[in-house]
Order: sequence, then structure tokens, then C-alpha cells
Amino acid sequence: MKPVRTSVNNSRGLDLYEHTLPQTFKAAGYQTFMCGKWHLGGLYNTDTNTLINGVSVPVIRENVEYQPQNRGWDVHYGEYTGAINYLTHVSQEFGQYDWWLNGQTNLDAGWSTDLLADKAVQLLQQRDPSKPAVLYLAFNAVHGPVSAPTNYLNKYLSVTNVNRRATLAAIDQMDVAIGRVLATLDAEGITTNTIVT
Repeated sequence: MKPVRTSVNNSRGLDLYEHTLPQTFKAAGYQTFMCGKWHLGGLYNTDTNTLINGVSVPVIRENVEYQPQNRGWDVHYGEYTGAINYLTHVSQEFGQYDWWLNGQTNLDAGWSTDLLADKAVQLLQQRDPSKPAVLYLAFNAVHGPVSAPTNYLNKYLSVTNVNRRATLAAIDQMDVAIGRVLATLDAEGITTNTIVT
């Protein structure tokens, strides 16, 4: 789907009459799992609040019918928008908390790259092995604002350009995370019956 045809952008989501890939998989009996950046929004973004450490914080909430779990995904874990802070999960675009599990604010703490890989691994391990599954893993790395943990940044101290160093570290962290997911396919014994793209 091209944004030119669908008009999807940061303030307009994918129209409800559009059929999505997970809807096809679900209709064929697949378990459908998504981890990461949805960014197909809704025609209307609504703001709401949630309590984080006793403080009321504004969060982004898509209208229910536009949320991923209502567009074919059995499970969605991650963000709705594109540019979030990798550690705080606050949207760069809206300044609001943007981290979800099936439409509910999720307060998991940690780097988004690691959290997404953790959830992907968990979903693969806990799937119903008698049914096929599709997993879509959409890391926000290396979408801006790019950042990475200190242990990854320290591997690239010889790189003097701070932005390049952060990008290299974020890519490294994502590569490690992808490796964990691929290792799970091996451990589950499904590598030879899985397509990875």
C-alpha cells in the first residue's frame, strides 16, 4: 500500500474498508502476532490519561476500531506512532506515552528494541503449535530519535560523530535482538518451516 493511494500519514490512519494482511492470515486459521510500530493510526487520534508512578500522564489512544487488534492481529505489543523515545516510550510527535498491549497502556520499562524482541520470543514460545502463526516484528530502531544503551554506545567510542555512534549502537542492539528471535525459531524447531523476510 502506498500512502499516495491510501492517504495514510501521521494524522490519518488506514481506512477501515481496506483489507489487511493479518486479516487474511487470521481467516486462514493463523495465529497473528505483531510487535512494534503500528503507525496505521486512525482517522482520529484521541488523547486520554493514565497513571504512571502516581502522576496523570497524557497518552495517545487510537479509536478502538483502528487499533491493530481490530485490524487482524490477535496480539499487538508496541507503539502506535513512529518516533518514540526508545527508553521512555514517549512519542516525539505528540509528547505523550505511546506503549501498548492490545489497546491498553503498557508500562513495561526498558529499551523498546529489547522489549519488542522479548515479546516476539514469548509469543513464539507460547503459541499454539498445532496452528500456523505469523509474526510481524516492526522495530522502531533506527527511526529517530535514535538512541541506545550505554553498553552498546561504548562499543563505538572511536566514532567521533555522536549521531553516527548512536545509529551504529542502535543497529547493533537491533541485530542482537533479531538474533534472539531467530534463535527462538531454532529452539522451537520451526526454522525449516518458517519464512523470514
